[in-house]
Amino acid sequence: MSELIRSVNTPPINHAFTPSNHLSPFIILTSTIETLNNPNALVQLYESYLEPLNLTNSDDLNKATNLTHVIRECCLKTITLNGVPKAINSLSAIRGVIPEIIKERISNQPQSRALTSENLDQFKARGEDLWESIYHPFHEKLVNILNQNHPDMGRYIIDNHYAALLAPPSPDNPIGRVETSIIAVACLRTQGGVKPQLLSHAYGLQKAGESEFGWIASDVGVQWVIESTDKIIKWFK
Repeated sequence: MSELIRSVNTPPINHAFTPSNHLSPFIILTSTIETLNNPNALVQLYESYLEPLNLTNSDDLNKATNLTHVIRECCLKTITLNGVPKAINSLSAIRGVIPEIIKERISNQPQSRALTSENLDQFKARGEDLWESIYHPFHEKLVNILNQNHPDMGRYIIDNHYAALLAPPSPDNPIGRVETSIIAVACLRTQGGVKPQLLSHAYGLQKAGESEFGWIASDVGVQWVIESTDKIIKWFK
């Protein structure tokens, strides 16, 4: 696993990881391995990232806690791409190996993903905003196409996946706009046979904006995510 991590943890030529995207390799690895339905490898990945950290050191403990948040949120969001059963397998495996000192620091309370009468407008708006951000200028056209497949399809996807799951439930959530697109690209590339959806999310990653998010949200970043995903798939074969 350490060899695989090193190979993925290499940015494109003439580019470097920044504080805002340094966990991108971890997210790609998590998403790809989750799609492959390999919980044991996911545990190895998590433990490999924790291994060099001294959990009695406050800085290292903060890093380990953040890694735990990231891998759990990443696996949860793959429900939209890979389905509930794989997410249950992955999250159950990770839960079994989280160190006690980290368990004491992570919340077991649900985040603001539940729809209530009080948050209805905000809830729907964050789904619409994410949908438009990814698919603009074709976001409305795409809803019409989905609704031709089934009249409930577009609304269901936006409200129950983009609003309820994919959009960050809070500003401090470790999986934001760019990370969500990285998850989508890695999952869809690993699945195969879904080229239109892969292309949509690849463009969606670019649309996050290079000016705001740097090279990870450029064509260079998209190519790197896809090539990194292919490395992981090949390694497991």
